[in-house]
Amino acid sequence: MKISKILIIFFLSYDMIACNKSLAQKQKPTTINSNTSILPPAKSRVRLPTEDMNEDLLLYPNIKDMLNNNRCIESSSCPTITVEAGNAEIKNNQIMILEELHIPHSTFSRYRDRISGFYSIGVNGLLKRLRPTAKVSNPYIEIMDILNNDRKSISRTIPSLGAYLAEHSQFEFISGNVNSLDHAATVFELLVDKNPDTNFVMAGIPELTNNERCDSIENSETALKSITMKFENAAKSLLEIIKQHQVKTINVSYLSTVQSELEHMRRTCKKQDYNIANKIFQIKTKFFLNIIENSDVVIVQAVPNDDTQSYYCPFHRRWIRVGYVNVPKSNIPDEGIPLTDENLPNNLRPVSNCITVAINSGITDKLNFAEQFPSYYDENSLFRNYDGLYAYPVDVMATSWATPLALSFIRANLQGKIKKPPQFVYTTVINRILDPIKNKQFIQND
Repeated sequence: MKISKILIIFFLSYDMIACNKSLAQKQKPTTINSNTSILPPAKSRVRLPTEDMNEDLLLYPNIKDMLNNNRCIESSSCPTITVEAGNAEIKNNQIMILEELHIPHSTFSRYRDRISGFYSIGVNGLLKRLRPTAKVSNPYIEIMDILNNDRKSISRTIPSLGAYLAEHSQFEFISGNVNSLDHAATVFELLVDKNPDTNFVMAGIPELTNNERCDSIENSETALKSITMKFENAAKSLLEIIKQHQVKTINVSYLSTVQSELEHMRRTCKKQDYNIANKIFQIKTKFFLNIIENSDVVIVQAVPNDDTQSYYCPFHRRWIRVGYVNVPKSNIPDEGIPLTDENLPNNLRPVSNCITVAINSGITDKLNFAEQFPSYYDENSLFRNYDGLYAYPVDVMATSWATPLALSFIRANLQGKIKKPPQFVYTTVINRILDPIKNKQFIQND
């Protein structure tokens, strides 16, 4: 089966939606690597998606046989089996993904041995374990076993076959489909191949309901007390999960600010109160401090993509805040270069004082969607995986995507030849622009 161009454009367009940024604010830095040409390479070494998967099948003749012997895959009429996700073994130094909870489809198939738990957050802030189940095509699971036995990243090796397989998984949630957004799935896919030594736990981040937010304006003292209790409960629950799952690093590709709280108020309550919004922001900041001060975890968190002003960001040695730069074909060395405002895109300059480290994406934000694969893409450009099976270049960057790259770099340094204790890992990254994709500074590179 051929992959339609419409499908490709849809997947690429998603990155525009997920980043939630204004293109008018983007500006490619001009002070980094000014001597490096971004002219099209004579011959790109990147395998871009094709409309013919025969070449991919040459690498896996046993999968070709399975597709020929299971014609039901083509019509999505195969027998299915029930799979429960989130039961992988607990390994040392696990990674927590903390944000609005989403259960990626790949955790039932390609990566069912990589997630050791899902936790949703209740109204009172306490977290409870989910045991999501789904129906998946039986031959699809058998094919995933073949791919998983390779124990390597294959998303850029079999892009056409991978997309075909993902489209024909017959996937159907039985329980646990907590939302329809896959922001957390993108973060997970960016992390999973680059951290092959450990497993993951996904947990919902505490957030205000519409009623809580609006009530805080009308009945501030009582409502803020209830909100404070909710976030304190959430911190206690998370600390227990951190201990149980041996979590050492937490990815938070998510951030509230005073401005975002005001926007929520305007949209849901039809009124705003700056003082209340600031108090809510302080409660959320204390939530993270509570976690970091009562454990030995390193929190790696995105800064706002498009905030109009700076925000309060208390320094802590184990709280790393991440921005990005977009420099195709950079010559940034292993140790990075100094982080300065002029090297940041315009949309990040208002919060530059809070950025610990910026990660180079190796791309430039794309304005013309007719150009599906710009000529500057190469093996050092950021690619986004889908279901662990096929990859497409990221064409619009966000701090959400830079954060898992920074976390993966930090973990590689924590476990490198010269191991750093968690409280000093910030010395490796602070006030630096790094390019760990080009310099292959992850535990494993895709």
